[in-house]
Amino acid sequence: MKQYGRASLRRCLAALFAALMVFSVLPLTAMAEGIEGPSDNAARAAVGGDAEALAIGGEERSNAATVYYKPVTAIDTSKQYLIAVTSGTDVYAMTSEYYDSSSSSNLKAAPLTAESNGYIQASGNTAIDNTYLWTFSTTNGGKVTNVSTNKQLYFDSSSITLNSSGTQLVYSGGNLYYYYYSSFFPTYYYLHYSSSGSYFTSSSSSAANITLYEKVKEEVEVNPPVHAMAPNATKQLTAVVYPTNAANKNVTWTSDNVDVATVDDTGLVTAKAVGKATITAT
Repeated sequence: MKQYGRASLRRCLAALFAALMVFSVLPLTAMAEGIEGPSDNAARAAVGGDAEALAIGGEERSNAATVYYKPVTAIDTSKQYLIAVTSGTDVYAMTSEYYDSSSSSNLKAAPLTAESNGYIQASGNTAIDNTYLWTFSTTNGGKVTNVSTNKQLYFDSSSITLNSSGTQLVYSGGNLYYYYYSSFFPTYYYLHYSSSGSYFTSSSSSAANITLYEKVKEEVEVNPPVHAMAPNATKQLTAVVYPTNAANKNVTWTSDNVDVATVDDTGLVTAKAVGKATITAT
């Protein structure tokens, strides 16, 4: 009986120990989820705008990166551009709207505000839309197409219009022009800006000094995007600022739930407790 009693006691203790192990393991398993989430997309946050990021361990949110237009001298046929001139402290961009709607010739110039670094920020110029944007078919000009109307610039001796088949243009030295040969001599028609009427037209004698502004987004890509972490574990995040020549590359890290996870100035995340947290680089 004593032997049987000890065996029963050992079995009871073993069962109790097993129960304690299950009790201990289950909460730890739950806590090990730490920061979790299904998304495998890169977490992004706006630079110079409202920080709406993909949650690290949360659901995807919209990317609200700030749209800028930066001055460039080379054409990329895959990009969209403002075609603009500078007059005093103002920038005037060519739109697809006719200056004089009754004549259907010459295109309106719309005033925009540039920042001290030369960039034009879309949020500060809310009028900018596809009617302001143009694409080029070649790296030195070619057919210039408006993004909104899908029509092309057509030059003649005294005006410019939008046409289904535009003129083959050249962008060189800050000038946008069309030329053809007459009696073996080239005749040039330049894109001209009329400051008195704030419109763009064509001229054989006077060229506008054109600046192209490329449409870009400045944003931060956070890597790695999503992680499950055990309590007290750490994970180093990195932030890559785009474009690479962005004027401001300073990044501020924040957590929207410091009880779940904290982040320091370098992007080092420390998991604290069960739950979800969005880590944002702004």
